Amino acid sequence: MENSGTEETKGIANCIKLIEDQKVREFVIRCLLAAPKYFWKIAASSSGNYHPIASLGKGGLARHTIIAVNYGISLCEKNSLTTLDRDIIIAALLLHDTCKAGVENIENHSYYSQHAYLPRNYYKAIANQYLPEKSNIIFDLIDSHMGQWSEIPEKIPETKEQKITHYADYLASRKNQPILNYADQITPLKTYDSSIIL
Repeated sequence: MENSGTEETKGIANCIKLIEDQKVREFVIRCLLAAPKYFWKIAASSSGNYHPIASLGKGGLARHTIIAVNYGISLCEKNSLTTLDRDIIIAALLLHDTCKAGVENIENHSYYSQHAYLPRNYYKAIANQYLPEKSNIIFDLIDSHMGQWSEIPEKIPETKEQKITHYADYLASRKNQPILNYADQITPLKTYDSSIIL
């Protein structure tokens, strides 16, 4: 992974460790190794209008990803998901914004409105090699992570897993986030309404 000594990279590595299914974990690692290089460098919001301070600046998109995984874990626990479903949601959240600025190594924000739909094709060869049976489930979660802002009505979340992925991303993009020490072990965040059951 890019810049393996950064706090963001350590935080992402801690998220990967939470995936118990070895095949899902290996798939995520391979995808992150192949992700466009800008993923590790850019802010989560190019305008600065839609994400908390912790997700802005250099490495902000990776920090946003870590926060989203935190929320995903909390929502999985609240909704009593199986270990495999939890692993798939963590995988989707780790990969959901890796193509946010296109599939080239240089960012191009004209792809923003389509970014949810790019990973399926971009990681297709890796999926076929490492996770042919389950990768489409992960890509379905990524495809629908934009929720009501999706340009494709069919991609609005319907299943519990899709909704958890969407809400985790949505909550992670709110302005009222704490600044986390991203190198620490992942711990559930408590800044959302704990009564959420999907």
